[in-house]
Parts: sequence; structure tokens; C-alpha cells
Amino acid sequence: MQYQEFLQRVEKRITTEEPGAAELATAATLSTLGERLQGEEAENLAAQLPGEIKDQLTGGGAGEAGEFPLEEFYRRVGEKEDTTPEEAAPRARAVIGVLSEAVTGGEVGDVISSLPTEYEPLFR
Repeated sequence: MQYQEFLQRVEKRITTEEPGAAELATAATLSTLGERLQGEEAENLAAQLPGEIKDQLTGGGAGEAGEFPLEEFYRRVGEKEDTTPEEAAPRARAVIGVLSEAVTGGEVGDVISSLPTEYEPLFR
């Protein structure tokens, strides 16, 4: 999947007319996911993605992962989007939904298994 197609799919899922919303949601969500993933998981996931998305996923401290709960994940995404965690949550789920379509099922399974069970709703 190419970067523009990824953004178009996110845009449809977040259903907004706001210019740049899909790009902002994608960058905020993927950089936060990269901060959360342990070990080489962010690199493994990024290997299946277009360059622009790879950079978002691996550029923000990947490999230096911190453990934080899902609530904190949404707070961090919201902070990067300059919005509330409640507004960021559905956008983050939209981005992760498209991400799940863009990579193999095995890689999605690896990511899910590397996160606490409380993160599973993010991938539905």
C-alpha cells in the first residue's frame, strides 16, 4: 500500500473534512505506537510499510520503548494532535485499522502479542 492510499483510507474512516487530519492522525498514532513497542517490533512492522510511514513509526524513540497503558497511549496521541484523548481514540483506532490492512496478518499478530491485552481494542 502506498502512502497516499494509506492516508485516503484513514481519511474515510475518520470522516472529517478537516484538511490534513488524516496525515496528523497517522503521524501521531504511529509515532506513539513506535514509542510503545518493545525490542525490534517497530522495525519489523515498519519493514512492510511505505517510507513515510516507516519514519513515523521508527523515528520517535523506537527501540527505547516505554511501557504505558492504553489510556496513556490515547493521551499521547491527543497531545500530538492537539486534542483530547477522547477525540484522539477513534482516530487512533482508524489509523491502526488501516495499518492492520497494510501489513501481513502475522505481523499484526506479533504486534498485538507484544502489547498488553488492554491494547486489543485498538486493533479492532
